Amino acid sequence: MRAGIGRRSGDLATLWQNPVLRARHEQCRAAQIAFQERRKVDAFWARVDKSGGDDACWLWRETIGDAGYGIYRYEGHHLAHRIAFILTNGPLEVGMMVRHGDRCPRHCVNPGHLQVGTQADNMADKQRAGRARGGPRFARGALGNTAKYSPLQVVIAREMRAEGYTVRDIAVITGIAYHTLQNIFYGTAWAQLEREAEQ
Repeated sequence: MRAGIGRRSGDLATLWQNPVLRARHEQCRAAQIAFQERRKVDAFWARVDKSGGDDACWLWRETIGDAGYGIYRYEGHHLAHRIAFILTNGPLEVGMMVRHGDRCPRHCVNPGHLQVGTQADNMADKQRAGRARGGPRFARGALGNTAKYSPLQVVIAREMRAEGYTVRDIAVITGIAYHTLQNIFYGTAWAQLEREAEQ
């Protein structure tokens, strides 16, 4: 039996002096780092629906934030479309952002539908697509220029809440974000719809 095999070594410094063991350690460490990097990338793409083919939108299947963008954490980034672009094309220049193409949902992560631009480019895209804030404010609820949900969605959500469904279940069925549902149920959002129903 070789020295140190099959028994505990009391001196780690002795192990580090052995060039064969040191090389094995470096080899294992490099393999672990490569594995972890590949695992992160594979885990990201496993959350994407590419079933429509290369030209279709690749939709993010995991967490969608209130603004409609896919959410994922990867090396300091949290927007899924930005991560998809970086994984495919490399890092962005400072001050640049990833923009979606025309008529592309915010949770699309197909790199072919994404492009780099400035904040001014992004604002021009929003204005052209009719998603920009600003302009006259008509009212709250369905007539508000930032409304995301229809009155029917809110009515169904309230009915389901009265029937005892959980907020999570209601979010899945109605498509209304969890935090927005809480605001609806607490009366801080869509309260005017309830007042109109009472009149």
